[in-house]
Amino acid sequence: RRLERRPQDRHVPPTLVVAAGRRRQPRARAVLGALDPGRRLEDVLTSAHAAAMRLHRFEFRAMASTHELWLAARERAQAARVARAAIADVGRIEAKYSRYRDGSVVSAINRAAGGAPVAIDEETAALLAYADACHRASGGRFDVTSGALRRAWDFRRSPPRVPEPGEIEALLAFVDWRAVERDERSVRLPRAGMEIDLGGIGKEYAADRAATLCLE
Repeated sequence: RRLERRPQDRHVPPTLVVAAGRRRQPRARAVLGALDPGRRLEDVLTSAHAAAMRLHRFEFRAMASTHELWLAARERAQAARVARAAIADVGRIEAKYSRYRDGSVVSAINRAAGGAPVAIDEETAALLAYADACHRASGGRFDVTSGALRRAWDFRRSPPRVPEPGEIEALLAFVDWRAVERDERSVRLPRAGMEIDLGGIGKEYAADRAATLCLE
């Protein structure tokens, strides 16, 4: 998976050029800006000075995938410093939001399902707001509370476990984004057994955050 902005209707070379003098954005603006599909491509990617630079490739593992980060810079050492910051942030996002990490925010929210609200920070509130926007834009088809459905499959077994008749229907009782109680400081899953899964937007958010950090 290549960490780069994906244009909607025109091709942009896979080149991230660090813009000189670009100021860091406040935290909330940086989070929401990375998730904004309406951002102008000129504000995210540029190849104006690429001819004077060389492309440097950095490969790394995260989120059960192999990723490539391509940076344009005159010196590899300069590109490596930027790459380390971007790759570190991808790791931070994985640790914070992976449902496979016991210490993640997602795991804490899921463990508390049916109980008290879980405190969240500004970044998590922004991600949940984006999940809500995806839910509304898809007419409810995109639903991050579908995490409960993962209990119906187990592809690590041999042979893989697949759902029994009626099992999916029973789990659908736990899929209900509109029932989630949330505000800017907390979130609560109202029924025990509900789970959120940010896998549908997590890698995309990590990719856009990496692009934002490289430009900054």
